[in-house]
Amino acid sequence: MYKAAVINKPWVPARTQTVARGTGNRNIVQTWLNDARIQGGADVYTGKRRHQRFRWNRTITLEINPGKQNACRRSVQAKDISKSGIGLRTREAVAPNTPVRAYIEDEDRFVEGRVRHSTSTIGAFIVGIEFE
Repeated sequence: MYKAAVINKPWVPARTQTVARGTGNRNIVQTWLNDARIQGGADVYTGKRRHQRFRWNRTITLEINPGKQNACRRSVQAKDISKSGIGLRTREAVAPNTPVRAYIEDEDRFVEGRVRHSTSTIGAFIVGIEFE
C-alpha cells in the first residue's frame, strides 16, 4: 500500500554535501542501486531506457527547489531506480525541469537531479527524476 505525507516543516537551508558535485551522486546512486538489486527485481522493459531499472520500495525525502525561497520537502515513495534516474510516487505533481534533491530518511547524503515528467495516476503522481 502506498503511503506518503506532505511534510509541513518550515524551510531550512539546504544540507551540504562534502563530495564533489557529480562524483558524489555516482557513489550514492551506486549504493542505492545495490540496495535495489537486493530488494527488488529488474524491470524487463528495455525499449527507450539507457540503463537497467530496478524496483525499489524506499521512503525518500524530496527537497524541491533547494536553496530557493520557495523550497519545500516532501516524503515520497521510491518506485524504481536506475543509474540515470529514479521514479517516485507522490501526492502532488512537480513541474518538469524543477531542480530537486533526494535523501534517504536516515542519511545526510543526497543526490541532485531534475524532474523530467510528472504523470497523473489514480490517487497519485509518478514523478521521474533524472540525476545530474
